[in-house]
Amino acid sequence: MRFLWSSRFLSLLCILPFIIGTIRSFWKPTPWFNDFEAISCAGQALNAHKLLYIGNFSCSYPGAAIYIYTPVCAKFFAFLQSLVGLRIEQYIYISIYLCVVFCILILILKNDGSLGARAPFIAELPGSALPHGNVSVIIHGFILLASRLFSNRPLLLLPLVVTAGIFKPIFVVYLALFLFLNRSIAYRLLVTSVGALAVALYFVEFYLTDFADFSNWRALVHLLGIIAERGNGFLGLPLIVNMESQPAIAACYASFAFIILASGLVISELCVESPSEKLLLGITTCLLLYPRLLGYDLFTLPFGLAVAVSCFGHIGSFQARHLARLIQIVCAVFTVVGGRAGERILFEFYCILLISLAIYAVSSRVKPGLGEPFCMTAEMVEAN
Repeated sequence: MRFLWSSRFLSLLCILPFIIGTIRSFWKPTPWFNDFEAISCAGQALNAHKLLYIGNFSCSYPGAAIYIYTPVCAKFFAFLQSLVGLRIEQYIYISIYLCVVFCILILILKNDGSLGARAPFIAELPGSALPHGNVSVIIHGFILLASRLFSNRPLLLLPLVVTAGIFKPIFVVYLALFLFLNRSIAYRLLVTSVGALAVALYFVEFYLTDFADFSNWRALVHLLGIIAERGNGFLGLPLIVNMESQPAIAACYASFAFIILASGLVISELCVESPSEKLLLGITTCLLLYPRLLGYDLFTLPFGLAVAVSCFGHIGSFQARHLARLIQIVCAVFTVVGGRAGERILFEFYCILLISLAIYAVSSRVKPGLGEPFCMTAEMVEAN
């Protein structure tokens, strides 16, 4: 009976939607790894000296998705194809993809003292995340795994984040991760600025050397990212989803990003001491800043949310374990809602949770008699 209330049982229960959805995907007509096929087709187009963003290039994957990444990604896969061939290229990609997913799932289900705090956020992983084969899963996974590996040498993360931002510009949100380093403010701002400059230089070079491709790429990104599919993050918010003016969307996003980033930094500065946990919280904050958040972007989200919730030992007389149980119930309800509606509601809930915890952290510092917030590690919350 004790096992039924344990963190291990709760985590296994929460990951069932992902497992069942993945198994069901074997019987669906939707092909697997269609995002990889889009990238592979782009490489084949370059090797055949065809246009990358316009035209009907016929490749070995007729059902592939539309390629919307930058040319550097297509050039890499074109080189890989010329080096090892299409079949080996496919094996390499699938092997790396499955290995990254496996490593993340192992960490998600690891009984490391924070499993109880992490468990409620596992339930949002959709069954469609694995079959899609999106390269974003690999990039998110690499950043998470590298942050654990280089937690004491975070500067080694910079080349990875810059490369991710060049491959897929939306990944520039991860530059905010360096603001969560356990270093001086000047150092954090310098590293972030260097990364932003490196990404900007690539796009300046792209614009100046191939304006036609740049224009076609930008139009395609706008069509597929803003009009056809806005995801379940910021662009999917009720006030934003029907907004068409790009300047208005940009202005709203700037305000949203400031609030979310400030909330994450407040929690990190006031309530998190471990450099590795600061990075986990930073990764989750960056994911919430990810404007076009989709199901396959959620694999690394639970870690930082668990850190945030585990920071607070008491909220008034309300024990941290009671807060965790309340969050588990709320997540379970929204997960049952399911589909896009459930994912969007959960995104809003996570944003509200982060902002609320930040407000509490600040208010408990300034209110007379309250003193500093009693912040706990994930292991301490688990022990409660």
